[in-house]
Amino acid sequence: MAKKLKRFLIVLDDESLLYFPGAFLTGKVLLELEEDTPAIGLYFHIVGEGVVRLTNKGRVDSTDKENYIDFRMRLLGDSSAKSESGSVFNGSTVNSGRILVLSPGVHTFPFKLGLPLGLPSTFLGKHGWV
Repeated sequence: MAKKLKRFLIVLDDESLLYFPGAFLTGKVLLELEEDTPAIGLYFHIVGEGVVRLTNKGRVDSTDKENYIDFRMRLLGDSSAKSESGSVFNGSTVNSGRILVLSPGVHTFPFKLGLPLGLPSTFLGKHGWV
């Protein structure tokens, strides 16, 4: 079986990875395909968390974690378009979603996500990260 996906990258516009409440997370998802590839959709899922880990002489004494954001965004596909129930594509039954065929080559899907005002700023330090 031939390899269809040649390259998959998430490219952020701000390479410093420093984000603040109210700022925008922008970039693009890049796919490079070697042949026609069927797809129902492409989703971008972002999870933001804060983690603290305290150690004493190499032994973990305490750790804590808090989730700040968990957001999923559709970059490709239409949630309102439905195929006929039980339609067949290349021998496989498809029950939901319209099938899109991505041609060989490079495809880019831009995204822009506003970060909520209640989020903490990013941080990377000796005892944890946000």
